[in-house]
Amino acid sequence: MGKSSVFSIVTGHFRTLYDARSGRIRIRDLIFQLGLPLALAATSQLLSWQLREVGNVIVGVSIVAALLCAMATLIFQIRVNLQGKPQQHRKGAQLIDEVFANVLWAILVGFSVALLLIIAESFGLMRNEQTARVVSSVTVFAGAHFILVVGMCLKRLQSAYVVIAALQAP
Repeated sequence: MGKSSVFSIVTGHFRTLYDARSGRIRIRDLIFQLGLPLALAATSQLLSWQLREVGNVIVGVSIVAALLCAMATLIFQIRVNLQGKPQQHRKGAQLIDEVFANVLWAILVGFSVALLLIIAESFGLMRNEQTARVVSSVTVFAGAHFILVVGMCLKRLQSAYVVIAALQAP
């Protein structure tokens, strides 16, 4: 796949789910990021939930993913501005690097959800009850994960702001 591979985005995001003290992956974060969406998807499958207005979901997810693209640009600029700064900016730069990885992952997940629904709608998969349930469950999983990642991005961006602002206070 080479230049088309998104593997580095995937690994970049999941590498940020670590304990700052021990440096090891936090299982609790993985369970929250993947287990909760999986439980919601399983529940949707058991209760036979089906998406009715696929177009609204496509539009909503696409708008948020596009706004995240703008956020990624701003985060990149913040990181460039921290380049060559004193050593005390290291923690802020690390947080910026992590939030950048998380934002890229959120963009990828958001666009993937939109693409899945566009393909499902285009091929008439939402007209068949069985395939509509599967597509709906996958969408519930990816959508819940998307929301959790966006929330984590906002929390990490706020943390980075606090760290960087404290360093620049008079």
